[in-house]
Order: sequence, then C-alpha cells, then structure tokens
Amino acid sequence: MRPLTIGKTDRLALAKLVRSISSGAGLVRRACIIVLASEGVSNRQIPNRVGCKPHLLRLRRRWSSM
Repeated sequence: MRPLTIGKTDRLALAKLVRSISSGAGLVRRACIIVLASEGVSNRQIPNRVGCKPHLLRLRRRWSSM
C-alpha cells in the first residue's frame, strides 16, 4: 500500500496529538497510525510500533478515502 498523502496542516495537527500528554490514549494511537502510514511504514509494521491490533489499520483506509 502506498503512503498516505496528508496536508501540512493535518500533519502538524497529528504531530501535536502524538506528543500530547493530555489527549486520550486512543486518540494518540490513531494519530500515530496516520502519521506512520504517511511516512510509508508498512501495514505489517504499524501494529508492532504503535502497540495495537491489526484491525485498527482500517482507520488508514478511512483516512485515505476522505
């Protein structure tokens, strides 16, 4: 699967969420998935790096269809 294309504004907002200590863990995890996918990290590597179940990668498909 090719890397997601995200705009600069979205990338900055997602990076802020990833670094946030006050955001919920689920939100931070989802932001991490999108950031890693945009960097070209494979679907097999993302769950190991984020610490999530592979079924959460459907989020990547949802984001790319927006």
